[in-house]
Amino acid sequence: MGVAARHYQPFAHALAPLDVAVYLHEWRGSGSSKLRPSREHDWGYRTLLADDLPASHALPDLHDP
Repeated sequence: MGVAARHYQPFAHALAPLDVAVYLHEWRGSGSSKLRPSREHDWGYRTLLADDLPASHALPDLHDP
């Protein structure tokens, strides 16, 4: 929602002792992402929705089956 995932880390850490698993999605090109939009790195909403979100949604199942 336009806010870097790091801003949600304190909340995620507070939930950990309650045995609540929290996964934070960092949008490509923002926050801790090393990619920045440029001539070499060009993406749009189609890439975010078709590639990044499915990959992000798959991680919890891979990590905690």
